[in-house]
Amino acid sequence: MRAGAPDRWIIRRLRDKTGLMDSQASDIAKVETPHPKRREKTQERICAAAREVFLTCGFEAATMEEIASAAGTRRSTVYNHFRDKNEILGAIAQDYLVAVTEVIGRIPGPKPTRRQIDTWVRDFADFATEERVPTLLLVHFSGATIAPQAATLFGVRLIEAMAKKLPAFAEALQPDQPLARARAIAVLRELGCALSYHVEYKGQELSPQMLEVAAALLDRFVRGRF
Repeated sequence: MRAGAPDRWIIRRLRDKTGLMDSQASDIAKVETPHPKRREKTQERICAAAREVFLTCGFEAATMEEIASAAGTRRSTVYNHFRDKNEILGAIAQDYLVAVTEVIGRIPGPKPTRRQIDTWVRDFADFATEERVPTLLLVHFSGATIAPQAATLFGVRLIEAMAKKLPAFAEALQPDQPLARARAIAVLRELGCALSYHVEYKGQELSPQMLEVAAALLDRFVRGRF
């Protein structure tokens, strides 16, 4: 064998093995890394299951095991997508906020008439009925004395969305206006309570009246009379 031949043979073998290892690693990555669309669908299924579990069991009592079971998957799969329950609730709140923002965008600004507010509240009530579970879930958690972090953040984002249409809510976001902020929170809690009642007892006694009271309070707030 010519001088240097063994070295070239060894180098060639190392290259062949390295290429094989790279190929195997690529195949493993393809198997372990889920397709983005499949991952998104799995997250949607987990969130849909979590909405029902949170509403039935309560946020604190709900477990990742129960969420996994309701989603028809393993607990390890849930943890592959979400760190904890609060992150799942955050994803639910974000999806709901996107839809709610569209509803908020339909309220005339900067100072809608009482008739316009009444129409908007009825529109919001129809939306809440269609989105029954997340409406009940987030209204309940946002109104709790000790609310999950995701629910508290949802409340802040809701005021910010209202502030883009109504100056009264923009004022409530100013750090030197704590009373205006307290009033804004009270208005939105009354609206949330009315919407929840409407979702649960639509057409029954007090449902229209509660929506009317919420509309009246919102009207007073946007005109600086509350």
